[in-house]
This record gives sequence, C-alpha cells and structure tokens, in this order.
Amino acid sequence: MNELRQLKFTLPMIHRNSQYSKLAKNIENTVREGRHSISQEFDMEIDDEAITALKDANISIMQASDGSYDYEFEF
Repeated sequence: MNELRQLKFTLPMIHRNSQYSKLAKNIENTVREGRHSISQEFDMEIDDEAITALKDANISIMQASDGSYDYEFEF
C-alpha cells in the first residue's frame, strides 16, 4: 500500500505529462474503493521510467494487443 501511495508523487515527476498524474490519481482512488485493476488510454507508449516505477510498486501492466495505447493496470 505504501508503494501505491508513493506513485502519487513519483509518476507525475517522472514525465511532466498530465496522463501520469491522472494515472496516479486513478490508482489511488481505485485502491481506496477496494478494486484491484484499472484501464487507461494514453496518447503514446508509456515511458520506461514510468514502467519501472509501476513495477516497483508491484503493479502489472498489460498493453492492448490491437496496437493502441490502451493499458490495463493490476495491483
């Protein structure tokens, strides 16, 4: 749980992109609601540093197989 809270601060700092801020907020709200996964669409591939931060927080990332930038995050 602490790792997920840390993402709230880490993700937006990795890449000055509002999509990462939105993702961090969505993850925080989802955890608060007791759910364990969310989906989010990005306008580009997720940055390697963001992937590392997510994996460090024990979040698995799956990209849609259709070539779009839709991602599923499970924690």
